[in-house]
Amino acid sequence: MKKSLLLLIASLAAVSACVYPYNPEVEVSEEHIPVIEGDILVGGTSRVRMSYMQPLGAGHYFFPPPEVSSVWVEDMFGRVYPGKVSQETVSFQEFEVDTRSAGDGVSFRLHVDMEGNSFVSDWQQVLEPPVIEDIKFAKDTNFVYVNVDMSAPEGSDGLVGLDFSEAWSFHAPYEADLLFDPETLSIIDLMFHPELRGSYHRYCYQNFHQATAVLVDASTMGNAVRDFTFQTFLRTDERIQEKYFIELSARSLSPETYRYMKHLEEASSVGGDLFSPDPGDMAGNLVCETDESIRVLGFVTASRITKMKKQMDHNLRAEYYVRSPLPELREIEPENYLMYYRDMQFVPINEVSDYSDGGMPRQVIKWGPLRCVDCVAAGGTLEKPEMWED
Repeated sequence: MKKSLLLLIASLAAVSACVYPYNPEVEVSEEHIPVIEGDILVGGTSRVRMSYMQPLGAGHYFFPPPEVSSVWVEDMFGRVYPGKVSQETVSFQEFEVDTRSAGDGVSFRLHVDMEGNSFVSDWQQVLEPPVIEDIKFAKDTNFVYVNVDMSAPEGSDGLVGLDFSEAWSFHAPYEADLLFDPETLSIIDLMFHPELRGSYHRYCYQNFHQATAVLVDASTMGNAVRDFTFQTFLRTDERIQEKYFIELSARSLSPETYRYMKHLEEASSVGGDLFSPDPGDMAGNLVCETDESIRVLGFVTASRITKMKKQMDHNLRAEYYVRSPLPELREIEPENYLMYYRDMQFVPINEVSDYSDGGMPRQVIKWGPLRCVDCVAAGGTLEKPEMWED
């Protein structure tokens, strides 16, 4: 039986039996255990997230985030780096701390004042980061693999945390030749109204950030890591349709930090079961200064990172990318135009000749979801990501 009914993650994959589903009734705990997660980044922007441990069995209910009055980072010489709110959701509040001017060879700790109490982390020494030597791409029949060669600092424990950001451009599968006017229930031919072609967005940008660290134990590889896969996606993925960039960040981890992050990874993995580690058992590195009886979970790290950005060149993209079949379009009866347009977000895309009757061809207007002609509707953006290069 697990010692705690609380999880740091709001929901995990359900445990299912082979024949009969087992759905035990779980009493929802009302205990509010604070969670503080801090990433002090020397020479960059540090981030601190405050929340409450979420109860198992609460469904979609979340404890609201704690009321935070102040967050700051302190170095061993007494210099203070104040934080400011950067994000607030139904379950957590996040602060940013400008530590770009923080120096190397210095220890740091985090202070958080919330709910009338003061929390502080242990002093954290900044470790020398690993050296990223190269980012490479590989493929098989179905997948693209992004691999790294790197070396952990000599004499270090060889424990490394990786995170990465991606940016790419892509286009909608179809370019619309037609436009529907819901006022007149008529279809406009864009060939004769080119000024209306801007109604849809064909080309977009997209980005992704992997915030959860990919953990690497380089000590098992002689501190020299070769062809380590840190990202995988299908060869049909829109990522490599046009331009694709990936930026990798690497940092050295102390044994305590590595064990904590490994514990959290195993406890929250999709493959977890009744024998997985309990997140509530994890020992963090924070205490409540004003009331030692208050239990606080979470971990604060201090690190300096190294980065490398790589663009997949045009020839490699042409070799790796496998074009997916175009989405199938459909004919819609005129009396259903408005319903499909308004309720299902379908739009007319093109007009084709239908020879299925075997006689004279019949002109048919083909419709499809808006995302087929507008990449913004497909989740893209018209703004270039920060890491973009023309």
